[in-house]
Amino acid sequence: MMNRIYLNELSLEGQFKNLDSFFDEIKPVMKCLKYVKEQGEKIYKSSDFYGRKITPDKTWNDLRGEKSDMAKRLKSLLLSTTDSPPFWDLEEMGQDLSAMYKWNDLDVSGTSIAEGARLNFSRLEREHGFDYFEKDVICDCIRAFDRFVQLEDWNEVFQDKSLVYKKYSPSSKGKNWFLTSKYSDKQIDKFRCVNPKRCFGFRDDGIFYVLRMERDHSVSDNG
Repeated sequence: MMNRIYLNELSLEGQFKNLDSFFDEIKPVMKCLKYVKEQGEKIYKSSDFYGRKITPDKTWNDLRGEKSDMAKRLKSLLLSTTDSPPFWDLEEMGQDLSAMYKWNDLDVSGTSIAEGARLNFSRLEREHGFDYFEKDVICDCIRAFDRFVQLEDWNEVFQDKSLVYKKYSPSSKGKNWFLTSKYSDKQIDKFRCVNPKRCFGFRDDGIFYVLRMERDHSVSDNG
């Protein structure tokens, strides 16, 4: 099973001169869409994707009226992809709506980029968060988070020697930091945010939900 796949609505901003150039450019994407559908996987998109501009005066929805041979061959797959559920913005969202998500210095909050982010802080427990972390300690953590999300895929995360991503394995039931947590039924994992700090959470649908931050390695000494 693949991780969740999102169609990035920000990739269309009216940048194509005409629909012919769009159809020519999108052919590799079409191969990917076809492959994903053949695997029985879902493609998540925003419910207003139809309004995204392809050219300065043509939107995605305008594809319906195109009659050229190229359009007829391509628009069936394109429109079927965006017309049918799932729509991530009509479900319970994974992103924290009170947070700001940035990509290449742009605010992408409320978009599919934020929704598909590999790190999610919406479930961070405040008593185990950053309230008592000094500025330099927080900066260390942010650098680790940046590294985490910039890696190509989960395999790279697992193999990264600076993050040292691994399963949390407490030495005994009494040493289990999450024993009485509402997430006690989850497989808890952790990764390093520059020694001795650790970030604890769980994976679900390709997203790592951050639950707790450890500053002094006292928990990790026992798991």
